[in-house]
Amino acid sequence: MKIGILVSSLPPEIIGGAELQAEKLGRLLGKKHRVLFLIRSKHNLPREEKRHGYHIKRRRFIGFPGLCMGFNLFSSLRDIYRNRSDIDVLICYNVENGLIGALAKGLFHIPTILFIQGEEEYVPGGPWRNRIYGFIALKFSDSILVQTETMRKDILEELRRRRISSLVTDIMLKIQVVPNGVEIRERRDFEGEKLVYMGRLTREKGVEYLISAMRLVRDVDLLIVGGGPDRRRLEEMTAGLRVKFIGMVSPEKVYDYLEQAKILILPSLYEGLPNVILEAMSVGVPVIATRVGGIPDVVKDGQTGLLVEPGSVDELTRGIKKLIEDDNLRKKLANNSFEEVKKYTWDHVVEKFENLIERIVK
Repeated sequence: MKIGILVSSLPPEIIGGAELQAEKLGRLLGKKHRVLFLIRSKHNLPREEKRHGYHIKRRRFIGFPGLCMGFNLFSSLRDIYRNRSDIDVLICYNVENGLIGALAKGLFHIPTILFIQGEEEYVPGGPWRNRIYGFIALKFSDSILVQTETMRKDILEELRRRRISSLVTDIMLKIQVVPNGVEIRERRDFEGEKLVYMGRLTREKGVEYLISAMRLVRDVDLLIVGGGPDRRRLEEMTAGLRVKFIGMVSPEKVYDYLEQAKILILPSLYEGLPNVILEAMSVGVPVIATRVGGIPDVVKDGQTGLLVEPGSVDELTRGIKKLIEDDNLRKKLANNSFEEVKKYTWDHVVEKFENLIERIVK
């Protein structure tokens, strides 16, 4: 099978959840299939490259407001057309690429799979362009993937709220759950001493609420691992607090910081199914996260982690204090989450993709 994957970029150019998941999927599918990544690049990198068993073709990216979407749309369709003989099916990560996939399907008759990566792609408060792109991508994709059952229900409910009943009926027939994959590592036999946040430093990640909670939590350090446009603003909030900013780290270094964690905390306002939660659970690190996106399907409150309301400093503070003080609860959550995360192995994910691709192409 010849599989095309349309995603914004790949590590190490961009180290985001979708990019990491797409790269790992391409690496594993590449063992049995021909995999071609069509990505954009701001850097002076080779136009074509082969690595880890898959092929990459890059197109130039223009970052000027008002021009970037039109240029990206045109250049993406041009690349798909030029490589159409090497694409039996096209997997599109997020609704913007899903729009491109929908157009490619109409123009070049290539079956397409839309993979929605986060609730900001369909919730009312998300970017306006997602609501426009999303309608077209949802309607014309051959299959729609979401990371959890809650996200599947939320998309259908949002379409009902908008009174697009014909689209609901159509989507119900082609939407299914395929979670993120995780590598199950040897579980650590010790406990770290620090609170750890890992992720982008942007407003939707809710890090400011975690910093505010640290004013009420004593005698523990917080490591903030990641980079982004909000770093300076967040650093200014941490004067006098035991908070250290680590910056961006490579995927290989993630587990080095998880080893230092007593608790992983993810205070996001919007999410899909974050990789870092699965990674923490896979080595026995207890998790505190917010009730958003697909998180509640994995972090079951009081069983495999603790859930708090997004934006609530009080709930976040209580959750942190509760886990710090209760050794038995931490141990229980770590044990349960380690068992829960075994459902998300890459073997299961790849099998679901292969079955889906075979059905769509036939």
